[in-house]
Amino acid sequence: MSSDQILLSFGDDRAVVSSYGASLRRYWKITPGGERDIAWGYESRESKKGGQGDVLIPFPGRIPGGHYRFQGHEHTLERNDKEGPNAIHGFVRTREWSARSSGSAAGFRLKLLASEMAARGYPFSLDIGVSYELSAQGLRCEFSIQNIGDTDAPVAAGFHPYFVGAAPRVDGSTLRLPARKLIEFAPGFIPTGKVLPLEGTGLDFTSARTIGPTAFNHCLADLERDASGLAHASLLDPATGFQTKIWMSSRLEYLVVYTGEALGPDARKAIAIEPMTCGTDAFNRPEWGLEVLKPWQFLTGSWGASADFI
Repeated sequence: MSSDQILLSFGDDRAVVSSYGASLRRYWKITPGGERDIAWGYESRESKKGGQGDVLIPFPGRIPGGHYRFQGHEHTLERNDKEGPNAIHGFVRTREWSARSSGSAAGFRLKLLASEMAARGYPFSLDIGVSYELSAQGLRCEFSIQNIGDTDAPVAAGFHPYFVGAAPRVDGSTLRLPARKLIEFAPGFIPTGKVLPLEGTGLDFTSARTIGPTAFNHCLADLERDASGLAHASLLDPATGFQTKIWMSSRLEYLVVYTGEALGPDARKAIAIEPMTCGTDAFNRPEWGLEVLKPWQFLTGSWGASADFI
């Protein structure tokens, strides 16, 4: 295990997080049959694929051309999208974070001071914290973002875990998603501005069903929630009865789902179920969940996962 990796342990659950990007590198369970992956992981920075475990701050998804307008000022972000000349997934996933133990082998908190990123088109200062903890309820991830600058700041957050279902591909897995709508994309995964109902599209998984050949690379919206405000997704391997349950707090209002068709030999090996506070391109469409933080205000939220045989 490399020096930037931190092992968490509780009961039969194990997770590895990294100070590089505050990423979730792996999450698995010790079972009578051996180790069973819950979140598809990677060993080193060089072996990471498709954004595995990334933290997506101060924006998830794509911003076309990297351009956005905020409070009367035009900005251009670093264009780092391999699919086209766009900005994608913020800039903290390639930064070194400071790490601090929660006082047990089961938890760790990572912190990053992202100040004056004007060179990358984001002239705002943020104090960002991400924590991971294992317990009897599984893995819990919490985040907090504080605007420590002296002007308002546009802020959003997302997370990029891939979950493992039936082997060797997720096609045989049973999937349930809480979303009732999706953001329509034009070619290049750029939003058209329309939010459409999922019913009748072939992408409606509000009732659990087999993934089959369904290809996902979509931003979903209008999440069903329980009485406590949580939204829930699940992924079941019907051959073994191993089921992963994912939950998202109320501030995580959108969900990107991706079956990894661009990952070559690893396509459809796992499915990304990505909790997000906003829809794709919210910097230009603030009605899709963009948070405008005044100086010293916070954006907070949490998500988590657990897995076992049913």
